[in-house]
Formats: sequence, C-alpha cells, structure tokens
Amino acid sequence: MSSPTRIVRYPDLGFRLGTGFFAFLIVLIVAGIAFELSREAVESINKFGLSFWKTETWDPVAGEFGALPFIWGTLYSSILALVIAAPVALGIAVFLSELCPARLQQPIVFLTELLAAIPSIVYGLWGVFVLVPAVRAIQVATPDFLRGVPLFSGPPVGVDQTPRRASISKNGRHGSVSTRRRALKPLNVSRQRTSLAPASAASRRPEAMASAA
Repeated sequence: MSSPTRIVRYPDLGFRLGTGFFAFLIVLIVAGIAFELSREAVESINKFGLSFWKTETWDPVAGEFGALPFIWGTLYSSILALVIAAPVALGIAVFLSELCPARLQQPIVFLTELLAAIPSIVYGLWGVFVLVPAVRAIQVATPDFLRGVPLFSGPPVGVDQTPRRASISKNGRHGSVSTRRRALKPLNVSRQRTSLAPASAASRRPEAMASAA
C-alpha cells in the first residue's frame, strides 16, 4: 500500500517535469536560431570581419557593406522612443489606477487596450503617411544646426510603444493599488506617494514610505 505522501508527490513531479520541458524547449529554440544565424553568416564574417560593424559604406556594386548607420539609427531611435513613451505610459497607468473617475475609467481602459492590440505594421503605415510628414515639416522649420541632431526618428516608434507600455503598467499596478492604499492609510501616507512609489517597494516597506512622506 503506497503512502499518501507518495501519491501526492507524483502529480507534482509530473507537473514540474512537464513545465520544465517546455521551459527548456524555449532555450533550445533560441539556441537553434542562434546556430542557424551563425551558420548562414559564416561567409560574410570570414569576408568582411569586424569591418561590417564599423564602416558606413553600403555599396552592393562594389561589394562594400557597412552596418554602422543602421545599428546607430536603431539604437538612438529606440532610446528616443523610450524617452517619449515611458513617462506618458506611466502617467496614463497612474491616472487609470489611482485618479480616474469611475465613470471614465472603463472607457479609457478600453481605448488603451484597443490601441495596444493594434499590430505594429498598422502604426508603421500610419507613421509613414501621417506622422512622418508632420515631423518632417517641423524638422524643415528648425534651424540648420538642429536638423542633423537625431531628434525626429523616435516619435513614430514612441507612439507605437505608448499604448502597450500603458496597458502593461496599468495591469501591473492594478492588483496592488487597493491593498497598498489600505495598508498605508493608517500611516498617513499621502496619495501622491502611494501613486508614484513602485508597487513592490510599497508593499514590502510601508513604514519607509510613511517616514518619507
């Protein structure tokens, strides 16, 4: 006769092995993608070496290929998009979870989730045909010394990222806002402090927030 403890452990062991297998499968897929990319790029790496990453010339006729402008453009446009999207998305999340009137909360949440569900290609087409001409007009109107500064590539990407980051931030704050407010109310912590403080820090250290308020 098997013991009750052993009967309980078998389902847990099977569940652990099953979930572990799928987690390990993700690692195998990523390793397979890295291997395939490396295998296909061996010829290019042997021919161009590190100069592919450091040169700026892209001339297929002459057989010269340099990826530095593409790398630099991706980096600065992504950073600028984060600078644009992060504060706006955080402000939307704080307003929806803390300050929004009840009759307006659901419609705004619905619109935010709807915008977050739109594929990136739709935002890309909208950016090409609508936002880029507007940004280009602003760029042309700026002084010459500002036109070369990479300030005009991030807004289209930032518009794309704002609804998704707002939705993620709102969902992350939703579960802890009411609990945190009830926990901090006896400590006389201001609503601004509970709104702007990170959820994890506020839930673990309410006394620290009370002393700082």
